Amino acid sequence: MPVSVQMPERWRADALLRALNSVLPRQLAVREVRAVHPGTDARRSATGRRYRYDIAVGPEARSPFRSRTEWPLGRIPSLALLHAAAAVLPGEHDFRAFAAVGEPKPHYRCRIVTAIWEAPDATRLSFTIAADRFLHRMVRMLVGTMVDIGLGRRAEDDMARLLERTDNAETSTPAPPEGLFFLTATYPDSIYLGEDASW
Repeated sequence: MPVSVQMPERWRADALLRALNSVLPRQLAVREVRAVHPGTDARRSATGRRYRYDIAVGPEARSPFRSRTEWPLGRIPSLALLHAAAAVLPGEHDFRAFAAVGEPKPHYRCRIVTAIWEAPDATRLSFTIAADRFLHRMVRMLVGTMVDIGLGRRAEDDMARLLERTDNAETSTPAPPEGLFFLTATYPDSIYLGEDASW
């Protein structure tokens, strides 16, 4: 996950990368350090973000080894219905129906670049979504609603109908947080100063 910090100029990217990794716990690692223009903010300067949501299905869903990183759904939703529900998402839409309650925003428009369901194996479903921005809980609310469609709990055309709503009163319960992963953020080339280090 990208973060931005202000450092004294004497720090070179390669030295900072080594120094940070020498003090972090084994579960964490800094993979890249890049010098950017002053005022660059890791969250506000991003022009795109990508998330993945993983669901455990079938008998393996209750595995204690997977419960911290996947939604243990058990039942297997229709992949065809999940594909159809996700197909209406690409493009620019008002996602007010998929925003957390009480989250005032100047606007709720997001431009979805990709929204894809995959079945990497017989025990897992993965949803990957990329957009210019996301609202709080938006991905989890999208996943919860699409899974309800995939299980036949909602009408097949509900995603398109919900995109027309101005509140989230009819949106499904958000999927649990355990399956959600931030994958990457993209930034314009103009923010970089040229010095970088990675491993």
